[in-house]
Amino acid sequence: MPGDAYPDPRRIPRRPPFPIPAFVLLTALALGVAACGGTAHTRPDATSDAAALYQAGHAAMQQEDYAGAVRQFLRLESLYPEDPNAQQGQVELIYAYYKQGDVASVLMSSDRLIRERPDHPNLDYVYYLRGLAMFNQAQEALAQEQVEIRPRPPTADLALEYFGALIERYPGSKYAGDARARVLHLQNGLAAFEVTTAKIYINHGDYVNAGLHARAALENYPDSGTQTEAAAVANIAYRMLDLQRGQSPTGAPTPALPVRPDIAAHDTAPDGGETRTVATPPPQETRTADAATAPTATDDAPAPAAPQQEAAGSPPPGAPQGADWIARQPPEAYTLQLFSVADLAAVRRFARAHPLDGLAWFETRREGYPWYSMIRGVYPDAASARAAAAALPEALRLQPWIRRLGDIQALIETETPAP
Repeated sequence: MPGDAYPDPRRIPRRPPFPIPAFVLLTALALGVAACGGTAHTRPDATSDAAALYQAGHAAMQQEDYAGAVRQFLRLESLYPEDPNAQQGQVELIYAYYKQGDVASVLMSSDRLIRERPDHPNLDYVYYLRGLAMFNQAQEALAQEQVEIRPRPPTADLALEYFGALIERYPGSKYAGDARARVLHLQNGLAAFEVTTAKIYINHGDYVNAGLHARAALENYPDSGTQTEAAAVANIAYRMLDLQRGQSPTGAPTPALPVRPDIAAHDTAPDGGETRTVATPPPQETRTADAATAPTATDDAPAPAAPQQEAAGSPPPGAPQGADWIARQPPEAYTLQLFSVADLAAVRRFARAHPLDGLAWFETRREGYPWYSMIRGVYPDAASARAAAAALPEALRLQPWIRRLGDIQALIETETPAP
């Protein structure tokens, strides 16, 4: 009956059928005391226990029992965190997570080990495993057939960041060479992704975004094998924009965009102010067989301003901060490079159309000709920069380039023309 499961306070407790002999109790007590007294002499020391746990985890790894290895290494770390076997076990634990495909645990464990054990002797391998986990994820994302617009895989940026940290901190590591090779492979994949995205935008009639993505492949990955194709796609996008006479497919004014350097760019102030034409000599790779038929300034275009009024490197009126401000920022910080253009007038147009805080611009040289870039913000780390990129206005959320300010400062120092 269900009620039998509860004790009855009136029920008389049962007695054992026969009394327990006293000598049995005394014998059990004596054995217990003897066992307790002998523990101090027979228990293996902590080092032997830690070594045994490590060997058990290592044996499980050799048998590809990665779940069992994880259990052994976690127990080893929790019981003997300061033992040398535990230090090696921490690295093998991350490898076991990697072999299981548990990317989240790889990242959490590696980040914790890097933070808590900065002097760990195998920390370069931890950096490598972390980058490798993200690299595999990025490869899967980039290998998918792309028929519609989709965002750039964030795992690709993480893989580049993690491999970059390994190469920067441990340039002599035996894993640095493989990391460099994987970075180049990943950059080729990202360049192809940008070109494919640009083609899809052309099919949709969105030539502004097509030009931006094609230029991103040219600018961000100059050593990739997609340069010729990217230049061709960019020229198609610019030619269609010229035919639309500065109007986007939706009829709205075209936002600032890298202009074709072999075509004169007309800059008309939104407030009806001065209008000038700037012509930039074409870099070698942008010359095409049909360059003679490229659209040029029409007869009714406004007359060009005097060259000294649009000298290369002169800041546009009311412009954001310049190169001197960039040079004063912490080199270890990050920023967002929004775009790069061959026409300084586009920088002025952008500043007028998008009065954002934290904007800055700088000039370098590309193929011997002026090249202008617009950046925004100073962020303590790449994660903060990615969050800021996601919070940009929708019109500007076109995969900005997350860069170290130190790289930009070095670029300005080496490529800025002498006054």
